[in-house]
Amino acid sequence: MTGFGLEKWYLDCVSPDGAVLVGYAARLKWGPIGLSYGAKITKERGGEPSQRQSLSFGKVSERGHTISWVNDRLKVSGEWTDGAPIATTTVVDEPSGRIEWRCLGASCAVDLRTDGRAMAGTGYVERLTMTVPPWKLPFTELRWGRFISDDRRNHMVWTDMRGRTPRNWVWVNSGEPVEGTVDIEGVRTENAELVFLSSDPLRGDNVARTLLGRFEFLRKLLPKGLRSIREDKQVSSCVLAMDGLESTGSSINEVVTWGPA
Repeated sequence: MTGFGLEKWYLDCVSPDGAVLVGYAARLKWGPIGLSYGAKITKERGGEPSQRQSLSFGKVSERGHTISWVNDRLKVSGEWTDGAPIATTTVVDEPSGRIEWRCLGASCAVDLRTDGRAMAGTGYVERLTMTVPPWKLPFTELRWGRFISDDRRNHMVWTDMRGRTPRNWVWVNSGEPVEGTVDIEGVRTENAELVFLSSDPLRGDNVARTLLGRFEFLRKLLPKGLRSIREDKQVSSCVLAMDGLESTGSSINEVVTWGPA
């Protein structure tokens, strides 16, 4: 089948007491197949992560400096406000398709409700659109993450792709992207260093299995290359050193690997 298209929103929040919410809203078009999807991962400090899925996109809307996300089936609604945007970046542009990435808020103030409980903190929103099928991507490993200082004055976003066509971008306070080194200890650029002090897992498993959850019966319909993607996501307490000053905060970061198609 041809005509692959994916729109995926990613939203997150970390509260001052260490609670975490990660949200997804996605629409997939692949030939005659159309699928909407929503999911959330929640975790209390010191607790185990919990995940829910729904075959519902919910509603994502932009109004001024606020991005809203509502998914009644997931029992979540919230607003991400006054985050620093990053200009749209073409991540992949090849005959097999394109990927365009846009960060709408790298350092948002967040107010939300999930399962009837209020939550507030710092957060991040991005939107990804892609027409290249995941099993045809020109890389085999992706390291991605975002850091927000507790006072929201500093932030860092990074994307490090490894494989046939390596690509590397690091944005510090939404400036022009620079190259950096990304590893298990943190992220380093010429003028900034982010160190992961301690980390807790949010997800570590096959992407298709964990995303689909109780809809895992749909996994057999996916191409082998998509079924073999693994994601290891964590929340980390961090310190950012830049311009002779240090700021503490939290990051959500992940390593995604692709098996053979």
